[in-house]
Amino acid sequence: MQIALLLHISDFDPQLRRFRSLAFKPSGDGSGISVVSLDCVAARGSHICSHAAKYYSEITSNPPMFWRFDSGILPSGHTLVETLSTTGDVCHRDIKNVSAKVAKNFFIKHDISEFEQCSDGRTVPLTIEQAEKDKAAYDKEQIGG
Repeated sequence: MQIALLLHISDFDPQLRRFRSLAFKPSGDGSGISVVSLDCVAARGSHICSHAAKYYSEITSNPPMFWRFDSGILPSGHTLVETLSTTGDVCHRDIKNVSAKVAKNFFIKHDISEFEQCSDGRTVPLTIEQAEKDKAAYDKEQIGG
């Protein structure tokens, strides 16, 4: 199953030139790591960009950023649980039975070149340069500049 882990630019570290491990940490409430089933999104005639904007505007950046991957590469012992999100997304899934340490070691090894960003309703590769630009703009906006 193709799934997407939504990302927020606030978790990008320009010095490390990657997303911090916090972006991949299981939720503190025990619900797991939230992802979206891209198979489900496509079956509903939608696209990840419009889907993320509709259901996850408070979680992902604008424009949305995400890592698309096959659930088959997840660490052994995981479970992928279909759960309705608080925003009503039926395509939401939780990755469970993955400790914070295992999640960090698994996700942190993936390079930013594997991530994507929405642009004009389509997906484009996310580059270090674009992430640095988006992070600078985000930080400036946060301090009111």
